[in-house]
Parts: sequence; structure tokens; C-alpha cells
Amino acid sequence: MSWINKPKGIFLDGARYVQDEGKVRVDFIIANIGTGADLDVRFAEHVQTAYNLKVPLIGYYKINVKQYAEFRLNDYDRWPDINNDPSIKTLDRAIMMGSVKRAVHGIMLDITWAQDATDNWVKRIAARVMDLAWKRYKLPIYVYASLGLTNSFPGSEVLPTWLSGLGSIASWKSAFVASADDPILVSWDNFPTPGETYTPEYVYASSVDFFRYANTKFALPGIVSQSGGKISTPLWMYNGAKAKLYDELGYQAQIPGPTPDPEPNQEPNPNPDPVQTSEMVVLLQEIRDLLIPIHAFFNRS
Repeated sequence: MSWINKPKGIFLDGARYVQDEGKVRVDFIIANIGTGADLDVRFAEHVQTAYNLKVPLIGYYKINVKQYAEFRLNDYDRWPDINNDPSIKTLDRAIMMGSVKRAVHGIMLDITWAQDATDNWVKRIAARVMDLAWKRYKLPIYVYASLGLTNSFPGSEVLPTWLSGLGSIASWKSAFVASADDPILVSWDNFPTPGETYTPEYVYASSVDFFRYANTKFALPGIVSQSGGKISTPLWMYNGAKAKLYDELGYQAQIPGPTPDPEPNQEPNPNPDPVQTSEMVVLLQEIRDLLIPIHAFFNRS
């Protein structure tokens, strides 16, 4: 299968950021939100970068199951409500500015933190955060899983069955062999893509939406480390058409149209009238109605 024409993306986090937007050419950006209660300090900056580049942004958040240790698995009614859920608190800090939502178009939930947890516990927390995140933000939710997670519970079918039921997931499998020269600086014109024999890691799901296929292999112009030096950039791909991806994310591609020609023999007005909205007109009329009786009162005095 040829991957050349699939939508391509990059991963940004606190360690790497876009220094020169003019050099970057991608179809989407996945930006790290954080892990557990820890918020990536550059997330808001990456949101602005995606906005400037006119591409959708997906926030990547890793669930910390230890934050739920005090809650009982089978006592679901006593778990915190949506406003007090540990994961939602962090997502709120990243996605919301007061009551306004940042330009985030999807959320990817990394469920691979399985330290000191059972598979039932991982599944229950993941399902809960998925549900709460959808109710809160009404954004597409993607689950990132790995064989490392499922293999940590040998003989159990809990996570394989659950992941299979999701239908589609996000995953990671390298398409390249590491070398001593990594990261190799490549150009945007020769953006690395997997070979035709490459297959994403399905992790028991029937399909894969997004997959990371390079982690520390490549560096790209315009993306630098915190100190401004060369740094590897994780590469992602969407397993579908670009139009499908943008429709799925509810993203309207900002394609600049042609500049209209000015009408002949028409000079611009040096003092144009201010544009008034209907709300402003109504407000001025209300002020006028209030001032008329006051004016009349003083005229009678």
C-alpha cells in the first residue's frame, strides 16, 4: 500500500516547537497536553501555531491511572463529577480559556499508563474519561493504545475485547531502522513516509485512524528544541483521505481566494462611515428613547 498521499502530521510538545512557520508544511498537528495533572507549558503556543499554519490541531493527553486510586472500581456513583474529574481538570486548563474553547479540533487519549493497575481498572478509567471528554468538549475522541499495554496483562481478554469494540484506535509502530546518525535532517519536500510494505499496529482494533511511524529518526527545518537547536520530530499519519479527516474534525480548511479587482473609476472613500451592527443600532435607539423625556423635562423647567 502506498502511504505517500495520506495526510501527514507532526507531534509538538514542551521539548520541541515551531520556530519558523514559513518552513512547515503539514496537514495536521498533534500537540501534547500533558500527563495526569501536569500540563505541557507549550500547548497554547502549539495551538496558535496550528491556527497560523491553517491546519487542525489534536490535543494529546496521557491518562494517569494513579489519580483515580482513591476511587473504588465498582462504586462508580461515588466517583467525582465531571467538574472534579482529575483528567478533565487538566483538559480544561489546556482547552478552555474561561468559557471560550481554544482552536482544538480533537482529543487523543493515551491509555498506556498501566503501572500498579489492573486491566479492568485501565479500561474503566479510559471509558470514563472518553465519555466525560466528549460531553465536555463535543470533540472527536481517539484512543491511543499499544501492544505493550495489552501484553502487560498476559492471558486476559479484557483490554483486547474492549479495544476491538472501539472499532478504530491510534497506535505507534516504527517504519524505519534506527541509526547512529539520528536524527537525520530532512526537507519538507522529501517528507519521510513508510514503505509500501508497512502496516500500522492495530492492537486488536479493526482499523487505525492515526499512527505514529517515526519518533527520533528525523529532524525537520523550522522545528527546534527549547535551546533553538536541532531536535527529532515524531511523525504521524492519518489513515484516510484529507477531506475525510477535516470533515471528521469539523475543520474548515482556510484556503485563500483570489483578490477581487477594484471596480473601475472608483476612488476609495478616505473617511468611510463606521459599520454598525444591528445590535448597536438597537442600543442607540434605546438610548435615544431614554434621553427624549429627560430633554423635554429640562425644557419645561
